Amino acid sequence: MTKTLLRARITHLALALALFASLASAQSLTTTFTTNNGQSGNMFDVKTVASAVIINDFDINIDTGITANIDVWAVTGGGTMLGVENNPAAWTLLGTATGVVSAGTDVPTNLGLSLGYIIPPVSTQGFYITVTSGTGMNYVTAPGAFQTIAASDSFLEIYHGFGKALSGYPTTFGSNFGGPTPGVSAARTWSGTIYYTPQSGLADDLALTSVSAPIDSVACEFLSATETVTATFTNFGSNTVFTGSLVQLDLTVDGGFVTSEFVLLPADLMLGQSYTHTFTATANCAAAGAHTIDVTVVYAGDLDPANDTKSIVVNSGNPNTITSYPWFEDFETAPTVNGLVPPTGWSQDQTDGTGTYSDWYFEVGLTSSLNTGPNGDHTTGGGFYAYTEDSGNFAQTNLDTPCLDLATLVNPTLSFWLHSHNNTVPATTNQNFISVDVITYPGGTVTMDLLGPLGDSGAPDWASSTWNQHSVNLSAFAGQLIQLRFRSRTDGGGFNHDIAIDDVAVFEPVATPGQAPRPGLAVFDIENALNGNLQSVSSGAGGPYYTNVTQGSSFNFHFEGEASQPIAVVYGALNPVSATYPGGIGQFDIGGPGVDPQGIPLNIGVFVNAIAWASNPVGFPLDALFFTNGTGTADIGFQMPNFGIPGGTVLTTFQSAITSAAAPFVYISNAIEVTIN
Repeated sequence: MTKTLLRARITHLALALALFASLASAQSLTTTFTTNNGQSGNMFDVKTVASAVIINDFDINIDTGITANIDVWAVTGGGTMLGVENNPAAWTLLGTATGVVSAGTDVPTNLGLSLGYIIPPVSTQGFYITVTSGTGMNYVTAPGAFQTIAASDSFLEIYHGFGKALSGYPTTFGSNFGGPTPGVSAARTWSGTIYYTPQSGLADDLALTSVSAPIDSVACEFLSATETVTATFTNFGSNTVFTGSLVQLDLTVDGGFVTSEFVLLPADLMLGQSYTHTFTATANCAAAGAHTIDVTVVYAGDLDPANDTKSIVVNSGNPNTITSYPWFEDFETAPTVNGLVPPTGWSQDQTDGTGTYSDWYFEVGLTSSLNTGPNGDHTTGGGFYAYTEDSGNFAQTNLDTPCLDLATLVNPTLSFWLHSHNNTVPATTNQNFISVDVITYPGGTVTMDLLGPLGDSGAPDWASSTWNQHSVNLSAFAGQLIQLRFRSRTDGGGFNHDIAIDDVAVFEPVATPGQAPRPGLAVFDIENALNGNLQSVSSGAGGPYYTNVTQGSSFNFHFEGEASQPIAVVYGALNPVSATYPGGIGQFDIGGPGVDPQGIPLNIGVFVNAIAWASNPVGFPLDALFFTNGTGTADIGFQMPNFGIPGGTVLTTFQSAITSAAAPFVYISNAIEVTIN
């Protein structure tokens, strides 16, 4: 043979292999992502035009705000869905995509599957794709007659199908919508994309189609140093791979050494058939973070090396684990108003219930059933909070925090704000409850009711002002890896008692040397002030407290003491324990250094009632001060001037003294430092 002829044949072979590689490259076919209807799932047929195709993955169209598990079924052995649409025994579950987070209504949401499912040439295959709880699958009503082509290309045709309800699933397949009579115009067309690879037509082609183990660690767990690795290869070639054939499998973990193991096929492997191998060697995935597992199939005569390797990434430990404190969550990063998708790291329990209102919602403003929950969030009234809707009547609805690594904390503490008002009269009727549980790892052991169950808060009405702060000592779990679970019950009957939480924090308490509020004697609050431990004035914890006020806006003082008593408000620089007085009077946390001859800290001023002062400025009369009312409270609003100073500037620190009818005749309240926004 001449060199010229040899070069020509080599060139022709290269061109042929390039053509095969082109034919075998990944393809996709989309129906539509403009929809007008929906249910739980779709059934539809596809048909191969000429060559076999390998179905790899799907994009679907699910409602904004949902996180769902998605099942993909195929008619066993191939064939149309017609005649078996209600018979699960005639179907094979190809795969389940778990925890699929919707990319949004009419936006492709990928399932992330690697099915490797072969449909032979010129063959029909029925598929069923469904959410496994509730509804949320979007599709199109009546764009064309049932069992006519909805989308097609050179390799594949997708046909108009019908919708499916979920009742009885998976023991039975639910009701049909828009079928299954061929030619009916009320078809329901699946909305999505099929990702597939045309079968190359090569004689010998083994492909590594999946690595099914290991998988990501569960919840807050870590993977081990000896994880099992399981891989599947499939015959994509037209030639049968016969019994006793030697197939090599190479394993690499995190780019390290290659470990080779050999398989003697126990049976013939024909086109589309697969073999699964579990390695004797194991994968060390104990270190926290992502680990890459590569598996390659090596077979003599294989003509398509492009599909010989499959790579997966598995996570050991949760990448969203909290390790830095104080940690604070106000739910403002929830992606959708009245949606079910929580902020990053939080998770809805997929096993606590199914159906509408079986999960926590992330809301702004009123809840779905008016006057049964807050009318706004705890902090501003206009932000996000999390709540469970009473209309669902579920015995358990769980919301889990991110994983919390408490290794650096000695006395960890949980703080959160709760709105729990039962609008039923009396409040003990049809009442709901909330508890805080702790899940410890490894093992996922649950400690129930570390706090609670808490029912109606006893608030006078359902307004947003009825948020109450709760603190939980977590010191028993110091040094451990945990999750906190907010577990609500809405099975009290009726729909009058939604339960909401906001402003969740975990922290190591810091020393608070300042004066604490004095319930019934001297309590002072400005715009929901918090101390250094994120505790509110109502907690009664030690001060000083801190708050922020926007220039040019109103800000409000709230006082509590004995009834009909004068209130003196003083101000100065924050200086905890600048002066202390005996007999339970308390301490000043402002002014100084030093005190005047009467023992009052230097460098403080008096904030008086301007209207009363204007009527009699001489002698600083008591009626120039503020007064508690007949119930011992006072709420006074002021307009904050626009100082024109940068945000973040400390304005001053306020503190109050409230007189008493009996000795020691005056009590000093907590101090509050005000920062300008």
